[in-house]
Amino acid sequence: TSTYGVELLASANLSRYFDLNLTAIYGNITVNERTTVGRNLNFKSEMFIGGAGVSYNFNHLYKKPGIIQPFIGFGVSFVNFDSKSDMFDANGNRYYFWSDGSIMSMDEADPNSEQAVSLQRDYTFETDLRDENLDGLGKYDQFTFSLPVTAGIDFKMGKRLSAKLSAGFYYTFTDLIDDISDEGEGVRQGNSRNDMFLFSSLSV
Repeated sequence: TSTYGVELLASANLSRYFDLNLTAIYGNITVNERTTVGRNLNFKSEMFIGGAGVSYNFNHLYKKPGIIQPFIGFGVSFVNFDSKSDMFDANGNRYYFWSDGSIMSMDEADPNSEQAVSLQRDYTFETDLRDENLDGLGKYDQFTFSLPVTAGIDFKMGKRLSAKLSAGFYYTFTDLIDDISDEGEGVRQGNSRNDMFLFSSLSV
């Protein structure tokens, strides 16, 4: 689920072709998964990202830089994340996802399931996933390093004004931003690949 974030960028020219960039990003990643095989998981992770990188602007291909200048970049970032899940409604009732697609107050296999009442998700992510320790991972680190690769376009709008459209692909060194990993079992079984995410931005 696409969500909004805010980026602060400071940039300095190293040469005609290279820029040094310092970035700070604050935002959220949100995923809600519903499947027909009983995998009904969700999480929202509040994230702060700080990093440094170098970008290359292809100016050696032009005698005179144009209004539109593409660029690519590479860097290193520190990522702090705090992941929570929506497991209970406002009255403290736990969500149970039944095979017919409904959300009920009791497990479908419970002997007293005929007493279950229908619930609606409130999309308030109240449950700290690390504290829940659903897969026995303990108090794992909620920070990691990332190697972002960026690409975009600079629009020169004057001597003092420009616009930037960019997208950054972040490869992290953790598999726990969503609290799903290969340590899980059953519907919580994940793969062994590290987590990745995309941040796209438009700025003036």
